[in-house]
Amino acid sequence: MWGHFYRNNSFDFCFKKALNLLKDNGKLIIVHNSNKDFIGQLIEFSKKLFKKMEFDVFQDQVLKNRRYEENYFNVKLKAKTYRELAELIQVLIIVPDEIYYKKIEEIIKFLRKNLKKPEFQINQQIIIINKGV
Repeated sequence: MWGHFYRNNSFDFCFKKALNLLKDNGKLIIVHNSNKDFIGQLIEFSKKLFKKMEFDVFQDQVLKNRRYEENYFNVKLKAKTYRELAELIQVLIIVPDEIYYKKIEEIIKFLRKNLKKPEFQINQQIIIINKGV
């Protein structure tokens, strides 16, 4: 959900607020799309296809000088057809419906070209920030 804070320019405020709410030795756990692998390709394609779009962003610079751990895991996004997959990925690249569906055939073509089946892994990053005393 951190991408939502980025989109409405409240990332820094919300991040600092979350840290301030932690008790001593508390942990802030953040999970977000790493935008690596296929998602990164999809984002780059979408930037060219749409004049204005949004996607999940986590601003790594907030981790500077902080104690934290990070791990990664994958979640599979799978559909029966490439059209169904194209409809599912709209939540990953935020574009209004009327604009998105005007370009859906181009998205389907991109998916067919780059995927063997209508599925792909979404790489997720887990960041655990420790508030030490």
